[in-house]
Amino acid sequence: MRELWQRGLRRVLLFITDGLPGMEEAIRRVYPLAQWQVCVVHRVRSSLAQVRSRDRALLAQDLKGIYGARSRVEALVTRSVP
Repeated sequence: MRELWQRGLRRVLLFITDGLPGMEEAIRRVYPLAQWQVCVVHRVRSSLAQVRSRDRALLAQDLKGIYGARSRVEALVTRSVP
């Protein structure tokens, strides 16, 4: 982040990064007004890595419905599990 600052990048509205530990803290230190969020692809991969391989396809289907929902209500009703 400091190198970006030194190279002239002064104003950042949003950082989208992987879930690397310390990333949010580094952003806040150099760009305290910037928003930060974890990339959806990295978030999904991390979630899928936490479940049994036989359950991954079902979870992936649920996550696709959730991330593709137009509203919170739509996301809450998106479920492939009976």
